[in-house]
Amino acid sequence: MMPMATYVLVHGRGSGGWLWDPVASLLREAGHVVHAPTLLGVGERADEGGPATNLTTHVQQIVGLIEEQGTQVVVLVGFSYGGVVVEGVAAAIPERIAQLVLVDAVMPVEGKSIVDSLYGAAANQLRSVADARGEGWKLPPLDLVGGIGAVEPGVDAAEIERVLEERRGSHPIGTYEEVFTRKGSSLERVARHYIVCTDKPPDGRDRSFALARQLREDGWRVDELPTGHFAMRSMPNALTSLLLLSQP
Repeated sequence: MMPMATYVLVHGRGSGGWLWDPVASLLREAGHVVHAPTLLGVGERADEGGPATNLTTHVQQIVGLIEEQGTQVVVLVGFSYGGVVVEGVAAAIPERIAQLVLVDAVMPVEGKSIVDSLYGAAANQLRSVADARGEGWKLPPLDLVGGIGAVEPGVDAAEIERVLEERRGSHPIGTYEEVFTRKGSSLERVARHYIVCTDKPPDGRDRSFALARQLREDGWRVDELPTGHFAMRSMPNALTSLLLLSQP
């Protein structure tokens, strides 16, 4: 029997801990401890945020959660925007991270913000949307570009779309505008695992494959799932199987 592990699952832009419900249930059924918090100022916790809510807010929230646990190390998982959060957490407390797992996640660039990495006029568009529709600090939910993709047997793609449309909410733009830095911290001893989702429109799929190639060259373990961006909903069993391989 595999030893029990503790998983901390971090969601992406505008969603919440609820996004992980299918995977969290499967991990708990396998005997593991799971924490899937909703980030401050995001979605259903928007009223707890404000103009000062930024990436540091979220990194400190997850660092605090991990430090409250009695366990020595955790498997830290970040999805989409959550990839930047968990990289910041791992830089802050690398000794507490058994495995760092990124699920179709944004890869932070040292010395740059997420906005700095956007293409063309996208950065100015984000700021304009926040000013016009989000009281100057909130971004509305993104459209589901490319759809849900392939799903596992028994999973209803239309139901996933309904839940995402109904439950996703706003997201603090400050998390996109704060410059990312590891502050000299080294993650050389932290095992790193990237899970890339490949059932996307051609431009997104090409970027995903290019990132996967680069990460393999950098020594990451990389696995692929033939589904869209929200793998924890469209292929929860397959994603859980990969996460179970990441336990210490």
